[in-house]
Amino acid sequence: MASSPTNGKRPIEPYELLVGLAREADVVAERAKKHARHNQEIACNLVQEAKTANALAREAEFNAVQIWDKAKKATPEGVDFEALKAQPPAKFDTPENTTKVLDIQEAEPGDDPEFDEAMMKAEQAAMEAAEAAEEEPEPPPEEATLNGFPIGESASNAELEQLLKSQHLKLTQGTYAVTGQVEQVIEPGLCGRKSDVYDSKEMLKACTPRFFFNAAHKQWRRLAPEGWSAEATQA
Repeated sequence: MASSPTNGKRPIEPYELLVGLAREADVVAERAKKHARHNQEIACNLVQEAKTANALAREAEFNAVQIWDKAKKATPEGVDFEALKAQPPAKFDTPENTTKVLDIQEAEPGDDPEFDEAMMKAEQAAMEAAEAAEEEPEPPPEEATLNGFPIGESASNAELEQLLKSQHLKLTQGTYAVTGQVEQVIEPGLCGRKSDVYDSKEMLKACTPRFFFNAAHKQWRRLAPEGWSAEATQA
């Protein structure tokens, strides 16, 4: 029978060898997990950077459209804007498949006096338009509503707000059982009746955000905006 390896004092038993191998396997596994976590972090960072780059690209594209629109509005009559826009970008000594800087004008100044004059007028008009836009006052903020949501362009939102102000309907506070979030609950107001709630069901479904009928409570409900309380609906 072959002798077991020795550790200098006594032969090493097979189970001791296996224990040593198991410990080494634990070390390898832990290193592999650390490496996997590191790669996962790199992948997450790459995904985030890709999302950020994509958002910046969309913003740049939107800005380009806006600038082209401003340039068109600022171009004086008699100047062929479409011809200006159709001019190819300036050529630079750049490698293939690289992004090139766009230049509106390739010709040297003075080559075409009429074109130079038109460009000067267009630049002046663009500057004046930009200054005028900066001087325009910002629109006033939308008036706060009793229900906490903006009316916007929704006729149903406006109708709900009017019924709350006239006290034909009122909002009380409920709780969404699944998440514990605060809900707005439609009930008859001081000047209203139960039939007013029933007659308003189509309007409630068309509101933004819409109300849903809670069969358990037999009430029309929706999640309330953050920070809302029932006291806010008192006209």
